[in-house]
Amino acid sequence: MLSFYLYKSHIACELSFPDIVAQSMVNNARSGLTGFLYRDTFHFYQYFEGRRVACERLIGRLHQDSRHCEMRVLAHGRIKYPKFPGWSLCYKRSDNGHKLSKSIDQLSNPTEIIQFMSVEADLQLRQMAKPCKTVRTQSLDLFS
Repeated sequence: MLSFYLYKSHIACELSFPDIVAQSMVNNARSGLTGFLYRDTFHFYQYFEGRRVACERLIGRLHQDSRHCEMRVLAHGRIKYPKFPGWSLCYKRSDNGHKLSKSIDQLSNPTEIIQFMSVEADLQLRQMAKPCKTVRTQSLDLFS
């Protein structure tokens, strides 16, 4: 069994989102964690999963992180299978500013927020999988 956490926090200072994402990818891969980080103008929403000890260490560090405040754990528990296998950190920064955050805030429960993140991750995977050209090998169509 794996553990998971979902939290929401308010961004407390000016920060470099690309730097946070890059460092988090390295840290999560090293700790065996996978998940999704969403950021809009004012909030972070993060879901992460992995071994119980690794999840507890990360949530402890996040509570101490001064780059955000008003951190609220929305859900945590145990799962049989990872929701974001292969993603040390899938991420999205809202292009709509606070507008999209309001729609996330209006989701009625953590399950809906996690579902939103899963859909976003699937969309990113599909975009990454689009072939640039068709490659043919011995009449075998690999990417058609």
